[in-house]
Amino acid sequence: MYCPKCGKQVLDTDAFCAACGEPLEVRKQAMAEEPKTPDTDDGTKMPVGFVPPQKTEPAAECAAQPAEQPVTEETSQQTQDTTPKSKYENYAVAALVCGILGMFIPFAGIVLAILAIVFGSLAKKNLPEGRTGMAVAGFVLGIISLVLNIMVVVAVVGMTSVLISAIPWYY
Repeated sequence: MYCPKCGKQVLDTDAFCAACGEPLEVRKQAMAEEPKTPDTDDGTKMPVGFVPPQKTEPAAECAAQPAEQPVTEETSQQTQDTTPKSKYENYAVAALVCGILGMFIPFAGIVLAILAIVFGSLAKKNLPEGRTGMAVAGFVLGIISLVLNIMVVVAVVGMTSVLISAIPWYY
């Protein structure tokens, strides 16, 4: 016997389907009145007790869909917001990545910080007003990264000169 809901094989003594929990008592009574092996549309035999899912009409699915909205300035602007704009969005991403990496890579971070500032300023100038957040973040992180890296370079040079001057040189 098969479950009428999910089609899994169940024992004749089962009260519920083990897979989906469908009660089988009512189905056992109705099965005594059904033909033994119903045929499908293509002529193949179905298992006893299996009820195929109902097919829906394509016209009913189409009727359930909402009608298309007319294209207005507002709807065309909404579709433009979801599409990629230009290469300047990529510049904004590059500025953010360079700004973040520049903070954690000493010495080479100076180059990354300068790239973050350049990419961030290019993206901010060329992107529309509502899309400049990432460019501004990359620009600011680039400036912070540049300052931090310059401080690291000054500290390393200063400490090196102090250490060198502390060593007694004997000629």
